[in-house]
Amino acid sequence: MYVVSTSVPPHSNTLGLSADVLAFFEHVGAPALYGVSALVVPPLAHWGVNRVCGAPEPHTAAKLMIVARLIVALVVPCVFVLLLNQDCFALWLQVWKPCAEPGRFDISTSPKILGRRLTIPVISQSEVCSPPYQPDGRCPRAVVGTVGHLLLEKLIFTTCFGPIRMVLLSLPTARAAKEWVAHSLLRQTSYRASTDLDTECAGIVMLLELVLVFGFVVPLLVPVTAVAMLLHLSLIHI
Repeated sequence: MYVVSTSVPPHSNTLGLSADVLAFFEHVGAPALYGVSALVVPPLAHWGVNRVCGAPEPHTAAKLMIVARLIVALVVPCVFVLLLNQDCFALWLQVWKPCAEPGRFDISTSPKILGRRLTIPVISQSEVCSPPYQPDGRCPRAVVGTVGHLLLEKLIFTTCFGPIRMVLLSLPTARAAKEWVAHSLLRQTSYRASTDLDTECAGIVMLLELVLVFGFVVPLLVPVTAVAMLLHLSLIHI
């Protein structure tokens, strides 16, 4: 939805998305991405491995988390930018109200030349609403700009909120609540709340992946990632 909010114009779209809704999607993109990566992917990975393997496999779950986070944080946003951005395949035009009107941009002129009236097309509906991909370098810049900005916001949110989340989850009350859910609702009587090192290592690997992929084109990612890793590692040792 973050990529949609940066591509679709407010009010003039057939989806009925207002400027306030699009602005909301743009501002919650980074927190939502962090929530999916940190709060949704790890338990789903452990649950899926338990269902398939029949027993906990921490290393397999960590590998699954790394792949899932890579898809959520990099692959999906890049694909949506490629499809929707004006500098790429510009599919946002398919939900633009003027393009939904047949013949809106079919414009021609009819000059009289040598006594004969000729019809000369100036522009067509397909040229405006279905422009071809132009390999002129604008699309890669759009991908880097949009996804890089999203990842930078996500890492800043991770740096600020991630340590607080880890401290809160380490409190005795939070550990007791996790054990109660596991024992009473999930029927896992042997569960004991503890810090999952495989999950934390998967998070560190993901930070390194982001730097290796986008660090050379979004320089601010490097110091922000370094701060996030230092805080992450210090809290694990604590």
